[in-house]
Amino acid sequence: MVPRVFILLALFAEASAKSCIPNKADVILVFCYPKTIIAKIPECPYGWEVHQLALGGVCYNGVHEGGYYQFVIPDLSPKNKSYCGTQSEYKPPIYHFYSHIVSNDSTVVVKNQPVNYSFSCT
Repeated sequence: MVPRVFILLALFAEASAKSCIPNKADVILVFCYPKTIIAKIPECPYGWEVHQLALGGVCYNGVHEGGYYQFVIPDLSPKNKSYCGTQSEYKPPIYHFYSHIVSNDSTVVVKNQPVNYSFSCT
């Protein structure tokens, strides 16, 4: 099954990091699969260093491979009726990305689950 891919282009006019200046446009890829959601985040100096990824209060450790940090997150929906959304916020010197998984499956109790990322370039 072809995943739905959501690309977030974060455009920043000013960089506050000293040893690693962020790109003007950094990309975060979120892939939605039937039972898995994969977030791929570029590493420094091409993007961000990941501090944490949390889903419903549970922290996930990323795998560092091919210039990206990759997080595998279980999907809320067993019937592949969920989708992803992302928004960002900058509070110097950390960039916060708030994603959410929304399920349209009537058998799932929790319909909307946040996935929060915090990044800085150090």
